[in-house]
Amino acid sequence: MNWLRGVSIVLAAVAVTLAAWHAGWLESFELQAYDALVRRRAPLAPREDRVVLVVAREADLDRYGWPASDEVLADVLTAIRALGPRAVAVDLYRGQPRPPGSARLDSLLRAHRDVIFVEKFGEAQGRYTAAPPALAASPAQVGFADILEDHDGVVRKALLFLDDAGRTGLSLGLQAALAYLAVEGIRPVNDESVVRIGRAALRPLESDDGPYVGADAGGYQILLDYAGGQRPFPTYSFSQLLEGKIGAEALRGRIVFVGIAAGSVKDYFSSPFREGRGAVEPAYGVSLHAHTASQLVRMAKGETPPMRLPSAWQEALWIVWWCVAGALIALLRRRLWLAAALALAGAAGIAAAGYAAFAAYFWLPVAGPLFGFALSAGALLAWLRIHESAERRTLMQIFSRYVSQPLAADIWKNRRELLEHGRLTPRRIEVSVMFTDIAGFTAISEKLAPDALMDWLSEYLGAMAEIVHAHGGVVEKFMGDGIMAVFGLYGERAGEHARLAVDCALAMRGALDALNAGWRERGLPPVGIRIGIHSGPVAYGTVGHGARVESTVLGDTTNIASRLESLKQEPGAPKIDARDPEDPENLCRILVSETTLGMLGGAFASWRVGPVQLKGKAEVLQVYGIRGPAGPAGSASFCVVK
Repeated sequence: MNWLRGVSIVLAAVAVTLAAWHAGWLESFELQAYDALVRRRAPLAPREDRVVLVVAREADLDRYGWPASDEVLADVLTAIRALGPRAVAVDLYRGQPRPPGSARLDSLLRAHRDVIFVEKFGEAQGRYTAAPPALAASPAQVGFADILEDHDGVVRKALLFLDDAGRTGLSLGLQAALAYLAVEGIRPVNDESVVRIGRAALRPLESDDGPYVGADAGGYQILLDYAGGQRPFPTYSFSQLLEGKIGAEALRGRIVFVGIAAGSVKDYFSSPFREGRGAVEPAYGVSLHAHTASQLVRMAKGETPPMRLPSAWQEALWIVWWCVAGALIALLRRRLWLAAALALAGAAGIAAAGYAAFAAYFWLPVAGPLFGFALSAGALLAWLRIHESAERRTLMQIFSRYVSQPLAADIWKNRRELLEHGRLTPRRIEVSVMFTDIAGFTAISEKLAPDALMDWLSEYLGAMAEIVHAHGGVVEKFMGDGIMAVFGLYGERAGEHARLAVDCALAMRGALDALNAGWRERGLPPVGIRIGIHSGPVAYGTVGHGARVESTVLGDTTNIASRLESLKQEPGAPKIDARDPEDPENLCRILVSETTLGMLGGAFASWRVGPVQLKGKAEVLQVYGIRGPAGPAGSASFCVVK
């Protein structure tokens, strides 16, 4: 592999991932991952018992009317205070009196500093909804209800402070938490760029913190942890309260939020929680304010830490690490099962690391690393495949000049075995082996200069090798002027590989006539050849080691084919005259064993040579000569090569 180009591809994947991250293209995916982490961690927190909701449901709206009168609201607050809460936060707008009972409500608010009312801090064209006039001189009893939604409409952040034209406001959740904590002597302290409340140092979110890119960072915002899940707070209705159905200790020493939990009054928002089929679970405004207060109390008392976020360079290193990990997995492309297993493990590792960090109140990017991991692995794998395909085409072109296409493919397929073990594992197969040799080559070589001899021999061997390849055979080796070829290495049936071998021999006979004609014109000597073919089992593999390895077939089948080719003379057969251009069939002798002839099924005209005692063999072998295809085309005379 061109490692420099591979490294360049990985660096490009890193650059694309970081660019996509900083451009905000992955923000939506990261926010969804953040929501998933919130949903999985939130139920692990214990149920919150310091915050209680008293809400008006649909039945309460029918019973007490909506908007509820000041009289009803005064009754609700009186009943709540009778149960001894630390603080009461009312998420109901009351900028204008709603008689009857307005004077009574004003008196109650002035008398009890632990009751906090909501205002709408900012609206279009500078308008806002004020708190009750009775609280104009008591800002600690007023908290704004403004809630921030992300671009996808989901509430993930709590807004603690707002500053508009010199007027500073605190949120309803923050005011309620401060009222609760004041009883324990815990008060906020400004410490340069952070606000400290008890044991918590609250760092405000910036526009590019965490999953956000260019977000609205106005005011003083923190991430909501939604501890306890969707509905962590004990909740009672107006009717239960006013009918005395709430226990005497249910509200004592707690923060009580009063608000609406009725769908007909559109005071609800999208939360990170999901219902069936992925629909967003609505969260009522009063519940969001309660989550803010609960989280602030827990952080101030040291029960849970504020959410910590990685710095920009930490985010970048985290993403780069997973890009590199993806590239390393791509290098295992030849072991697909291992690469697939590691890819799944890598994706699971990102998710697990994100969850583990989130459980410890440290946010780690998830979508960015997943994107970089997949992009780096995919890009490098694609390039490796393209590079490997180009390399394969080049090598196959080189191989196919010397060996058949099937052998070249087999070498490529088993290249890992060759590289790792230095040889192919032997396997037993049934084949037909052919040996060819030029008759009288020694005499011819004496007449030609070495360079002319080399050119002449290369022309002959090249032409014969092409014929072997065209008939599905493999040239195992050149032996001087001789050729060893094998048919059936790639699964041909017995009769088929024998037929291919004999067809190839007849094609060589025809090609030899054309070669001789050309050589005569150029003043070069014509030749005759001997061919021997035998079919049977061989062991196919490689021999040698290290710098010298050859693929070959071994076994008695090759020995018999070689002996058939070198058989000098059959009794009563005429000798060949290679100088006779009128009868090309007299230039080539084709001998086959009885085994091979039996596989041909009568497709070729043959001549029985007779039982022959082959050199080095104890048993007698029946040998036949091949004239040509069966029928009229197969009436060629048989010849002998000396």
